[in-house]
Amino acid sequence: MTRKEKKELRARISKKYSVKKVEIFKANNLTDNLVYAINEEGRKVCLGYVRNL
Repeated sequence: MTRKEKKELRARISKKYSVKKVEIFKANNLTDNLVYAINEEGRKVCLGYVRNL
């Protein structure tokens, strides 16, 4: 997943879930990325996996 793709994904997610910060982490297997949203209280909310295409 390139930097540009991550940026677009972050923007899409933060717009959809109205959260300020979205973090994308590498999952254990290299084909998936873990997506977290940081909500207003500063808690991490896992939104699941995003598969690399």
